[in-house]
Amino acid sequence: MRLLVVEPYVGGHQAVYARHVVEGWARRGAPGALVLAGQGALLADVAGVTEAAGAETAEIHPREVMPPQTGLANALGRGRMAPLRRLVRAHQPDRVLLMSFEHLVGPLARRARLPGRPPLGALAFHTGADLPRTARTAARDVMLRAALRHPDLATLYTVDPSAPPRIRALGTRADVVAVPDPIPDPLPTPSASDTRAAWGVGPGRRLAVLLGTLDGRKGAAVLLDALLLLPNDAGRRLAVVMAGRVAEPMQQTVAQGLARVRSETAVQIVHRPGFVSDADLAALTAAADVVLLPYPGQIGSSGFLMAAAAAGTPVLTQRTGLMGQLTQTHGLGQTTDTGSAPAVAASLARAIDNPGADFQPSLAQAFAEAHTPAAFADALLGPIFGP
Repeated sequence: MRLLVVEPYVGGHQAVYARHVVEGWARRGAPGALVLAGQGALLADVAGVTEAAGAETAEIHPREVMPPQTGLANALGRGRMAPLRRLVRAHQPDRVLLMSFEHLVGPLARRARLPGRPPLGALAFHTGADLPRTARTAARDVMLRAALRHPDLATLYTVDPSAPPRIRALGTRADVVAVPDPIPDPLPTPSASDTRAAWGVGPGRRLAVLLGTLDGRKGAAVLLDALLLLPNDAGRRLAVVMAGRVAEPMQQTVAQGLARVRSETAVQIVHRPGFVSDADLAALTAAADVVLLPYPGQIGSSGFLMAAAAAGTPVLTQRTGLMGQLTQTHGLGQTTDTGSAPAVAASLARAIDNPGADFQPSLAQAFAEAHTPAAFADALLGPIFGP
């Protein structure tokens, strides 16, 4: 068996997922070879793992991943199949595992094929089921249905456990397999009191954290608006840590929001912009009373949701989408209308009084234990190698 694993992107979960797949392949000890193809930054990030596993690597140039295009050509993904064809010609794989189905929806919908037509597996992060019905999403549905009927698509994987019946109903010939979104092994963390002291959190305050790059998707604006609506007695009992780089389009909004919260409320707010290490993210997640995930309209899941479950820390997140479904099903914390500042403020006030609101520790622990890196890799590789 010669398996080509293609990860077109870098950043976020990409290196983590690639690492889990390589480790899972090595753990199986199956005869053959694995080739991991990705951009240079991704290959450098997983170099130790691929070397230990004896895996081959192939570099994809960034301009090959997203050729400069606009309009219809970009929507259809023209040019995105070219680097994959080059990789297949060079490495002659028996199977191809694409780590982003969404990247190639357009080419697959047009019935673009690879040399030798190796069977394809592809990992989907969302199917658009929660998107509002518009002309644009209707056109996307047409492309999605066509891509799912591609004759060489053997397996479609999804991190949404509720998605397989919906995907099968679209008429795909592929096997549809739900895979557990993996939670990395926890890092050692200092005590909660040490973490709170290191971040300057005032004594007696509940600690809520918003972590990672602050952009429109993360709900920083609605959170800052919600803090302005908290009653003073609730604000005096709350500290919020916002840790992470602020995306350029959000810098003015965040700066103005922070200034207003500091001048108009009793909330203690700590903002540390820039790079935040994995160790600091883990320490804050473990020390927090609640992890804030006020993402407005997020479709997929979030690594911070998974990390909070593993740390036993309640979340406050959206009511809709996969994050809302997982939170409600597995007792991971509160859900609310994250598009509404008053609704977020009400949920924050509830968390200040009772951080464990709607949190069920035993369910959250079972959820975390089922989402290991090994389970993720086995779910991806099982259909390729068989039992």
